[in-house]
Amino acid sequence: MKKILGYVFLLLGLALIVINIEIIKTKLPFVIPETIKPLYITIAGMVFLALGAFFLFQGRGAKQSPEVPIYRGKEIVGYRRR
Repeated sequence: MKKILGYVFLLLGLALIVINIEIIKTKLPFVIPETIKPLYITIAGMVFLALGAFFLFQGRGAKQSPEVPIYRGKEIVGYRRR
């Protein structure tokens, strides 16, 4: 579920950044109010891109080793699978 949310945030952020391009702005079926500055839209797009990347790459850290050592005193005598 987090990956889907990450992709949605990435697409939304990309769309917000693309909306600021003048050629695209003229072809939009709606008008962006002049009270909303293009800088704010770009910042919002970057925030959504960062959120999307966070959700996509969250949990891709180092995995725990499937084998643990078996000790006899201070000596390792074998390995056991978890």
